[in-house]
Amino acid sequence: MAKKTNNKKKAIPQPMNYGEIRFELYPDAASEWRWRMVDGNNRVVGVSGEGYTRKADVKRAIENIMMDLANPEKPMGLTVAKKVKW
Repeated sequence: MAKKTNNKKKAIPQPMNYGEIRFELYPDAASEWRWRMVDGNNRVVGVSGEGYTRKADVKRAIENIMMDLANPEKPMGLTVAKKVKW
């Protein structure tokens, strides 16, 4: 029986380093750009929740995240409910 070969090239992540945290940009199966945040121990600690059609857009998203991380006084879009109704 002939062995099937996969002719797809493996995407090589493109790192953007920020100290102990780095971001890797890579194309997904739908040819959209995604990012993943990797810590100093090479653990993935964050991923993009959506694909970006343009590489410039995913880079802008990373820059926005880094600005938020650099400014701990600014809330990062998280909201906490004061009262929960069931």
